[in-house]
Amino acid sequence: MSAPFAKPKDVVTTPLNEGPCVPFIPLSQGYSIEATPKAILGDRVEWGAVPEETRIFVPQFPKHTHEEMLACARRLQSLGFKPVPHVTARSLADKREFERLLSKLVAEAAVDEILLLAGGDDTPHGQLGNTLELLESGVIERVGIRRIGVAGHPEGHPEATQKALDRALAIKNAFSVETGIPLYIVTQFFFDADPFIAWERRIREQGNRLPIYAGLHGLASGPSLLKHAMACGVGSSVKVLRRNMNGLRGLLSLSWRGQDPGRIVKALAASKKRDPASNLAGFHFYALGAFDLTVKWANRFAQTRG
Repeated sequence: MSAPFAKPKDVVTTPLNEGPCVPFIPLSQGYSIEATPKAILGDRVEWGAVPEETRIFVPQFPKHTHEEMLACARRLQSLGFKPVPHVTARSLADKREFERLLSKLVAEAAVDEILLLAGGDDTPHGQLGNTLELLESGVIERVGIRRIGVAGHPEGHPEATQKALDRALAIKNAFSVETGIPLYIVTQFFFDADPFIAWERRIREQGNRLPIYAGLHGLASGPSLLKHAMACGVGSSVKVLRRNMNGLRGLLSLSWRGQDPGRIVKALAASKKRDPASNLAGFHFYALGAFDLTVKWANRFAQTRG
């Protein structure tokens, strides 16, 4: 058994012109998507429309137990999909609970991939407060998790400085190198490609080598998009969203089903073509209560784009 990962005091970055190019999976060839426990355990989702072996992320909400998370993972496995549970540091009592949870996910639901997050709680429920503490716990190396997602914030984070975000990303890169466990970034969703492109370039210049999956909003209603965007700190993108509709009235219309993310997908794919060294690896959908609509749109986009 290898020694637990130890956070380095100094992180050495790799110059921009070194390191392998990250393979890019266009939307026409696949995507991942988030589905709530209610949707997964219910009977209203049109699972037949979802491509086989799609990675489906399972968010962790305060009202949902670890047993419900396990039930979601088992259901997704039985349907032929790959479950990727969210594991939030601030919801855990301590490292032992973290290990118990991961061990159950691996043993009882064949989970080998997770998304690590700090969590939305202002105050930790126990001894763990952020993703780095989970990475440094030594638990992941013991239980059989083979791939880990972490969060990315192209437009900044409402509660963290840019310096802190950059430092955390450098440590996550170091963890992946030292342990040999692949890490990747899933970003918050956004409505304008330019900040993402600039952010990806900046963190790459600072040494990031983790593949990045760009977060895309689903075909949710205007109020739902605004609610989630404000809650997640999607700052400058909210301004773009407001400009691209007929004012705030359009945004708040319950009948408005949002601009589809095709414009963003095309812009990012074109950017990757211009800059093959970009770490953009693919796309991840936040359905935001519109799972079936989002899947159908993604499938239509894939068919028309080839």
